[in-house]
This record gives sequence, C-alpha cells and structure tokens, in this order.
Amino acid sequence: MYSIIVEDGQTLLDIANQEYGDSAGLYYLLQDNPALLRMDADVVTGTTLSIRDIGTVSGFNDDIRTFMKNNGIKVNNGVYPAPGTGIAFWGIDEDFIIN
Repeated sequence: MYSIIVEDGQTLLDIANQEYGDSAGLYYLLQDNPALLRMDADVVTGTTLSIRDIGTVSGFNDDIRTFMKNNGIKVNNGVYPAPGTGIAFWGIDEDFIIN
C-alpha cells in the first residue's frame, strides 16, 4: 500500500478514478480506510488515504491509471458546497414561501 493526500475539491469518486482507473475502486478505498464510513463520505483536504498497490488490484483500467500516474493527472471535480445555502439556511416566508 501507499498513501495519497486528498486535494482541495476531490471526492472519493475522484480518488477512485485517479488511483484505480475506475469508480469501482471506491470499494477498495472504503475497505482500506476505516475512517470512511460511507461511499458519499466527505473527505477533508489534506486527509491521508491508503491506496492498494497496482499489483494487488485486478479488473480495473490499467491503461487509464498508468496514463494518469505517468502524466501527473489528478482527478478533481471541484465539488464545493456554496456557503449558507440549502434548506438548513432557508427562512420561512423569506426564502421559502408557503402559500
């Protein structure tokens, strides 16, 4: 195993695609990082994650994984929740009107 550090805006799905060449690598991330409790867990920038060595993983897209590694490509969808948004911040009769 080796470790990577989560970059700003990366999701677990981004990391699975980046390190395993396939979104199915998400299951390895969950197995190898006990602090990740769910597939949709938020990961904090700077978190260290364990990644299985290439030789121990089969059935993934080695061409994609190798290309990204050799070219220093980081998968990053830049998922940033807008601060102060969502139903938790709505005010009845201000942002959320009931008729």
